[in-house]
Amino acid sequence: MLPYFDRCMTVRSVQAGAAVNLAKCENLATQSFELNASGQIVIQAQPSLCVTVSSTEKKEGRGGSPVHVMRPLSLQACQDSKQPYQTWLLHSL
Repeated sequence: MLPYFDRCMTVRSVQAGAAVNLAKCENLATQSFELNASGQIVIQAQPSLCVTVSSTEKKEGRGGSPVHVMRPLSLQACQDSKQPYQTWLLHSL
């Protein structure tokens, strides 16, 4: 959730392959995620689906050093083989 912008992670459907985007926060099941003990962000309605960074699709940002890379997010089955693309950390400022 990005409270300042009133935006939440959201998916159109709770199924593998659904793209993860930002949308107005509306307290929907398609916006309810949690960071589990394994460091995976799962959708609460189907905790076997993890927020996953694409391992193949990417787009370079405009400037910055080093060049920033943007990759799409989607829901995918949580799997050990996808661990590098499904593990998240919280950092405090």
